[in-house]
Amino acid sequence: MAGAIGLTIGLMALSVPVSIGVHAAAGPFTQVPGNASTTHPNSNIVPATSTIKYTHFVPKALTAKHASGTCTATNYSFSIGNTTKVKQQLTYKGQPLFAPLPPKRAIDVCVTAAGKYVLGLKSAPKATLTLTIT
Repeated sequence: MAGAIGLTIGLMALSVPVSIGVHAAAGPFTQVPGNASTTHPNSNIVPATSTIKYTHFVPKALTAKHASGTCTATNYSFSIGNTTKVKQQLTYKGQPLFAPLPPKRAIDVCVTAAGKYVLGLKSAPKATLTLTIT
């Protein structure tokens, strides 16, 4: 699948932009500068609960539009927030995706190719975020 996903940090509640690095095994994902907003779909990484005994995504599936043209702070597909108290390492196909996401931060994700993608968490192999990009 050709395409790119870009990430930016800035939690909606905090609105403090922070940059994350890109790992070589990023697959179809790339980073873009910006700040998480409420205008795009969002999933949060949340701590274990009494019903789900591991750190997980809520919601665990998102449908988002692909970004046309250059990925920017306003041209992205969705965001992911980390509501836990520890860094969370996103994964794609079992490999690290970007630098770990700090606690209480969020990233904007830019996807330039339609398709289905599944992201995970290194700390919780059962946790998955299924993405349908149109």
